[in-house]
Amino acid sequence: MRNMIHLHQLEKSNPQKRGDSMKKSNLKVLSLGFYSFPFVYFAMYQDFSNSSMFAYLVLIIGMSALAFFNHFYQNNSKHKAYFVIGNLLSFIVSFCLLFRLDTTLGTGWDYGYFKPLTPYQLLLLITILSLAPQMLSIKMADRLKNKWRKTF
Repeated sequence: MRNMIHLHQLEKSNPQKRGDSMKKSNLKVLSLGFYSFPFVYFAMYQDFSNSSMFAYLVLIIGMSALAFFNHFYQNNSKHKAYFVIGNLLSFIVSFCLLFRLDTTLGTGWDYGYFKPLTPYQLLLLITILSLAPQMLSIKMADRLKNKWRKTF
């Protein structure tokens, strides 16, 4: 019993373990920070202002890479929560920025650019469609993770 208490105290005082848990919590906060970037708003704004479809490619690659690395380096159950919360954060921030554009420039600021949809409907549609490449990258991360586990 006495040895068990001593081992428990050693685990608590081990700075390396505290550093590892701190790194993990920093990675979690960082991943949520990256997820909260308004990818869809950025793509729509670039499309409207510059007639550039390049930002949609950034949206697909950026969100897929986030989903891949978060799933690869985190627990499966924890990643699902970050995946859902992160996509919701990105949607909410994009919605708020679109609303701000709407109030600043007035209703109809897009002059029907996104016809037949309104900007808000397009935001929802793109957000839903962006989930497909993220799911594919999560499956790729699963396969790679399983392959590495079998190898090592």
